[in-house]
Amino acid sequence: MASSCQLFGQVILVGKVECNFSVKEITVGKDDKLQMGKLFYNHSTQQIHYSITFPIAKSILATDKLTVVKRSGLQKRDTIPSPGFISTSMFNLACNNNMEYFGLDKAPFELVSTKVEEELVVSTWKPKGVIKDVHGNVTMAQRDGRLFAINFYSPNGKMTSQQFFEDYIFLKGYAFPTKVIAFVFNSIGKKVKTTVTEYTNLVANSESNEVFYSADF
Repeated sequence: MASSCQLFGQVILVGKVECNFSVKEITVGKDDKLQMGKLFYNHSTQQIHYSITFPIAKSILATDKLTVVKRSGLQKRDTIPSPGFISTSMFNLACNNNMEYFGLDKAPFELVSTKVEEELVVSTWKPKGVIKDVHGNVTMAQRDGRLFAINFYSPNGKMTSQQFFEDYIFLKGYAFPTKVIAFVFNSIGKKVKTTVTEYTNLVANSESNEVFYSADF
């Protein structure tokens, strides 16, 4: 079943998305890392298949429960818990028209304030219920009706991470950021990690590469 995406009243079905990607990680005290390959998002099975070609060939199948890593030429597979990975991914958020507020308007968060700062609309969201023990407030900024930046805080008010969403394109009727810059901060507010992810050659509803959309792995 395909997902229903909507733009200006026009309903367009998007069930699959594939693209090339690159991820560069810069971590304080460690060597920089670069990964490149292709990914395949399947909305109906709620999974993302990463076919990594650099620096080492391997396949990764991610779901909302588990992520399985299979290295080329090896039978052994590594399994890692990944709760909520797909439901909070940009692919899922975009195809459900939830990217503008990063899905917080559908999550246990409440909007507590909104203000305009030059060309940005800045809002603050407060966690509700039991998640207040593990999550702090979230602030986000929209520019031209699209998510531009989002900041995550710990329950004691320390910023833990920050993301910027840039270079949007329209794919079959919905806006998708093709560049994401993310920062991770330690407990004293020092930036310890920077990740730059870029997506190119996005294609929706491809009828090829079916093996990469399969639940089999």
